Amino acid sequence: GSSSKVLEAFAVSASAESTPQATLAPVATKATVPAIAVLPFTNMGGDPEQDYFADGISEDIITNLSLWRTFPVISRNSSFTYRGQSHNLKQVAQDLGARYIVEGSVRKGGNRVRITAQLIDTDEDHHLWSERWDRTLEDIFDVQDEVSEAIARRVAPSVTGHEQIRLTRKRPENLSAWEEYLQGLNCYYNERKRTDYEDPGLTQARQHWEKAIELDPTLSDAYAYLSILGISELVQRITKDPEKTLDAMLADGHKAETLNPENPLALMSIAAAYFFRGDHPTALDYAQRAVKFNPSYAFSFFWLSLAQLHSGDFQQGEESILKGIELSPADPNMNHFNATHYFALLGQGR
Repeated sequence: GSSSKVLEAFAVSASAESTPQATLAPVATKATVPAIAVLPFTNMGGDPEQDYFADGISEDIITNLSLWRTFPVISRNSSFTYRGQSHNLKQVAQDLGARYIVEGSVRKGGNRVRITAQLIDTDEDHHLWSERWDRTLEDIFDVQDEVSEAIARRVAPSVTGHEQIRLTRKRPENLSAWEEYLQGLNCYYNERKRTDYEDPGLTQARQHWEKAIELDPTLSDAYAYLSILGISELVQRITKDPEKTLDAMLADGHKAETLNPENPLALMSIAAAYFFRGDHPTALDYAQRAVKFNPSYAFSFFWLSLAQLHSGDFQQGEESILKGIELSPADPNMNHFNATHYFALLGQGR
């Protein structure tokens, strides 16, 4: 609308203006259940070209753990800020707001892979569990499941029986497709320039994910990330045809959803596409579903907050964005979280 209408919409009455700030109820952000952070596993193979593989193992374990839904898992974006660094675990835990830290290593040679993992309770400065696996590449998903379950059972031992049914993820049918998918993640997260008009990392990520789908058309996450990639192409002004990009985002997102109706990445990407289209009620619905299926993914809370704010629900929008910040306190995209929090405060006249 016009600037005068915008100013009128955000105008604060004299009585409201005189209300002491201290009377406003603070939004609780402290998690009651201790959080877990999975640090990037170290590539012990000596070949930097295999870094993407170690990252992929770490990322899959983060995703597996988040499926338990009984404890918060710090988002990948924040955990991966410690990639390739030496660190003090006590300080890392404090920075990320986590009590439990998972770290490990990966060594891949030919068709063999060795994975080590350990779980540390930083409050007690105590190793709760550690183990090593020597397996073939075909067993890699079994190992990831075993690592995740071993960790979760030590943190949430009450999860048993029928609750475990939802923890079974659909595995890629083609290992080559899965490796292409991991290389796409590496390009998207580690090789991007994040510059306007041109970003070769995005182009390379798209090529890997399209190749992954060519090798395995059932790979829901690859379709989901193609949809998510559209967000970057829009925000970084890379696309020459925004409407075509939005159409592709919805097509890829819905394809990912069809392959896995509970895929939070797919639901989040669809929420983003509808948000850009200005369909805030539909964006809100998909963002709520994304949060439901993975309550530990910070960017789902980001899109949920944006949809809530644009629907006029400023207090709920603030609660959602603060939850996102809590899950990813060291996120490289924190400027987006802070900007969203700003609008939530502005809408409340704070």
